[in-house]
Amino acid sequence: MDPQVFQFKKQQLSELTRAVTQLSSCLDVDEVSKTATAQLLKLMRADACVLAGWDNHLNQFELWEIKLSRDLENQDKILRSFSLSNWSQIYSVIKEGKSIQIHVDDHELQKDIIDFLKQKNIKSALLVPVQSKGILYGLMCVMHLNQIKRFKEEDIVLAYLLASQSSVAIENARLYQSLKRHTNEMESIYQVSLGLTGSLQLEEILNVILRSIIKFMSDAQDSHVFLYDEDKLEFGAAIWADGKTGVPFSDPRPHGLTYTVAREGKAIIIPDTRQHPLYKNYRMDWQGAIMGMPLKIGNEVVGVISIAWEQPRVFSESEIRFLRLLGDQAALAIENARLYRFISLQAHTDSLTGLPNRRSFDLRLEDEIRRASRYHHPFSLVMMDLDGFKRVNDLYGHPAGDLILRQVGELLDRSTRDTDFSARYGGDEFALILPETSDEVAKQVLSKLKGQFSSEVFRLKNGEAIHLTASMGLATFPEDGESSDLLISAADRYMYEDKNDLSRPD
Repeated sequence: MDPQVFQFKKQQLSELTRAVTQLSSCLDVDEVSKTATAQLLKLMRADACVLAGWDNHLNQFELWEIKLSRDLENQDKILRSFSLSNWSQIYSVIKEGKSIQIHVDDHELQKDIIDFLKQKNIKSALLVPVQSKGILYGLMCVMHLNQIKRFKEEDIVLAYLLASQSSVAIENARLYQSLKRHTNEMESIYQVSLGLTGSLQLEEILNVILRSIIKFMSDAQDSHVFLYDEDKLEFGAAIWADGKTGVPFSDPRPHGLTYTVAREGKAIIIPDTRQHPLYKNYRMDWQGAIMGMPLKIGNEVVGVISIAWEQPRVFSESEIRFLRLLGDQAALAIENARLYRFISLQAHTDSLTGLPNRRSFDLRLEDEIRRASRYHHPFSLVMMDLDGFKRVNDLYGHPAGDLILRQVGELLDRSTRDTDFSARYGGDEFALILPETSDEVAKQVLSKLKGQFSSEVFRLKNGEAIHLTASMGLATFPEDGESSDLLISAADRYMYEDKNDLSRPD
């Protein structure tokens, strides 16, 4: 063998070894594309090298990478030309998975292929399928642009070896990226779980869910969560891409996406709202993509998450998988928050009247004392006792007394201000906390309440009317005391003075 030829082949083999080593270390498809085209261009001493990926879903090629020789003139023009290449024109050439070289002067080629070569100013090209285990990943194309040049057998072998190694590298890179995405998804789900399990407050939980969605789906426009109970949707929370929270984008339509997801218990994924029947008669000027995900405990839907995008888009399997996992976590957290709220409500609510109970009153009174002390403003406390209530129980029985107590609770609920706090203290005693209310204003509230009691008609089950009055005692912070015990004692004392005044004959 000619020493020069031997030296050239030795150099090629050395370059191939380096190329294979570099490809083996690539961890993403873009890196594989850049490395493979650069190395093949160098090995083949060609003018240009292209790597086009094959999309099995669209059944067409996608241009991944173009490398040009440094000595090539009009590089910008050539790059623009290849960026518009329709590689499906030459798919039939390599559909059998075989390497082939084509030349512009080969009159046996199909006319469309000759036209393709002339259009791109290609004189000679070597087409090598990038495939592994029968799976086509793409196509490598090595080209001579300035002259017709036949590719030698050893050139084809080199290109085939590099293409084979590229297919393995692409497969490994995709596997690595898939594992990386899966790991990131699991980490995101773990972080979401920590956020969800760290609170039992429903509002906080809903905001954690939505913030996690917007963070993961970074191109989303907004996300909403609606709670579902007894066939009705109730707004829970909303978040926008800029972090703003607040009112919903719009109320759910009776036969729209959110209600459909809630009723059917299945996710609805709409890549393009213009092509989906649920948005056929949609009035708002919005054409994008949207996804509705049910939040389910077993077979029961407890809520619906919707995520919207301004433009149509395709959803990946990893995105859908993440949202399903998040939905499972979210449903459980929402149900736990609901259960906690129910138990908390039971623990702090009087079961007979529906008013807050003694425990709730004690907690609220301590809170009010702390606020009033900190901001140096007054508040008033009213202790109230029903006059002659024992007579109702003695004459009509305790069920009748319970009915009257429920009506008293309703009277207090509708007669007090929104900022006031009324509670059943025990038996026929009730208590009111009037925040930021001075003694003078509290006396006006008390006078009004007494008038409402005197004019109120309480009725038994048989319709019989009962008239009751109430003795009331008023204490104001800090004049009558700066602790709960002192305030309650003062209000009790004034209440019994009021009762004695009622019982004293004129």
